[in-house]
Amino acid sequence: SNYAPMGAYPHINNCNIALDLLVNVMPGKFSTDPAYNSARKAEVLFLRSWAFYLISNQLGDVPLLLTPKREDNGVYHYPKSTLEEIYKRIIADVRFAYDNLPTTQSERGRVTKWAAGHFLAKLYLNRAQAAEIENGEPHLAMLYKGEVSSDLDSVIYLATEVINGVGELAPDYWTLFDPNVSETSPHK
Repeated sequence: SNYAPMGAYPHINNCNIALDLLVNVMPGKFSTDPAYNSARKAEVLFLRSWAFYLISNQLGDVPLLLTPKREDNGVYHYPKSTLEEIYKRIIADVRFAYDNLPTTQSERGRVTKWAAGHFLAKLYLNRAQAAEIENGEPHLAMLYKGEVSSDLDSVIYLATEVINGVGELAPDYWTLFDPNVSETSPHK
């Protein structure tokens, strides 16, 4: 997850350009196959959300840039969005991904429903953990990401869905690093 040397925003902008094409242009198969379009949109939203998650974890409030920039217009200063606004957006986007991604992928490296479900549970848990510190010490209050009373219920629901959906989990953590375990094993 290294965006050096330019940071996450070129990646985020590429995602914004892809989303613009998927939603407004819909070339070829993207206009004739709605399920295919939704799955690709879900992948892009997942990737953009992951980038916003990483930079907001490192920096706190950051600009929430959601429109594509196709040329250098000389504007480099953007207002920051709060962690609460960022979390609302990335949770909504990852929910779309969870609802529109397949449970398995034929091409290695593509995001699945279960990866999105895991990430979504993590987002809900992060928000729930920080909910009580809104009015706490200033250095902790900066971590406030909003408060939704159903967040912990969502964590339990999604984690259960992922565990049951993935099927067989690795019986031993170190199995994941065993070169003798086949690449097609459910443990990889």
